[in-house]
Amino acid sequence: MPARFSFAPFCRLACCLFFALSLSACSGAKQSATAGAEPIFQPDGKGGFTFDGRHMTQRAYPGLKNVTKVSLLKEAGVQLFVNYPEGIGEKADTVIQRKVASLAGAFVLSVMPTPEYMEEEAALDEKDEAAALFHSRVYPGMIDYEVTETGGGALSVRFCVWNYHGGAHDNWTYHALSLERDSGEAISLKRLFAGPKSVERTARWLTEQNEKMRREAERSPNPLSRDLLHIEVAPEEINMGRIALTPEGLSIRFDPYEKASFADGDVTLLVPKSEFKRLGINAAFWK
Repeated sequence: MPARFSFAPFCRLACCLFFALSLSACSGAKQSATAGAEPIFQPDGKGGFTFDGRHMTQRAYPGLKNVTKVSLLKEAGVQLFVNYPEGIGEKADTVIQRKVASLAGAFVLSVMPTPEYMEEEAALDEKDEAAALFHSRVYPGMIDYEVTETGGGALSVRFCVWNYHGGAHDNWTYHALSLERDSGEAISLKRLFAGPKSVERTARWLTEQNEKMRREAERSPNPLSRDLLHIEVAPEEINMGRIALTPEGLSIRFDPYEKASFADGDVTLLVPKSEFKRLGINAAFWK
C-alpha cells in the first residue's frame, strides 16, 4: 500500500531552509550542530569549499558578485550547496534571491522522505546492515548558475539544480530567469513573443531544425544516437523557465530524459536572432 503523503514535515523544513539561505555561508559551528552527519562540502579555509577533494569555484561574471550558501539538512539527508549572483541591482537581486529560495525549497521537498517511508526503511535497516549504512549517508545537492547577457540591457540567469541521492547516476534540472538589467523587471513570455501564434511558429521551426539534426545523427557511428534524437517541440514547452536570452538569440534547454537519454546529455536548442522577425520574437531586448 502506498505511503500516505504528509505536508507537515515538508513545510517545516522548507521554512528552515528559507531562513538558512538568508544567512551568510555557514560556519563550522553551524555545521557541527548536526551531529552524526558528516558535511560533504567542506570549508577550505580560504572562503571557499571543497567537494570530494575538488575545490568548488563559481565562475566570476564582470561586475557581479558570487554568493555561496551551504546548509546541512540532516532530516532530508542532504547537504545543499548554493551559488547565486548578486550586484545586478536592488530589485533584480531580490528577484534572484527569491528564485533561489524557491528552487532550494522545492529541491528539499523532492528528496524529503515521509514519516511512513522512514518507518518502512527503518524496518529494513534493522535487517540489513548495508541498507542501514546507505540510508544514514548525507547526499550532495547543488544549485549553480550561468549568466548570459544580450548586449541590449537584458540578461538571463540559468540555474542548474544538481543532486545525487542514490541510484545509477546523478541528475539535474534547469530553471531560467530573464530580467531587464536596469529595472530588474522580469521578462515574460508575452513580452518576448508577439502572441500564441508566434510561439507556435517557433515550436514548429525548432522541430524542423531538430529533424535536420536527426538526419545527421543517422549518419553517426554511435547507434544509440540514431534512435534517441527524434525531437519534437510543443508550443507549451516554450516557456520562460527553459528560455535564456543570449547574445546569439534564444537558448532553450531541456533536462536529461526530456528529449533524449541520459547518455545523450542535455538538449539545448537555439533560435538565432536572424529568425526573430519571421517568427515574431521581440528583438528589442537585443542590440
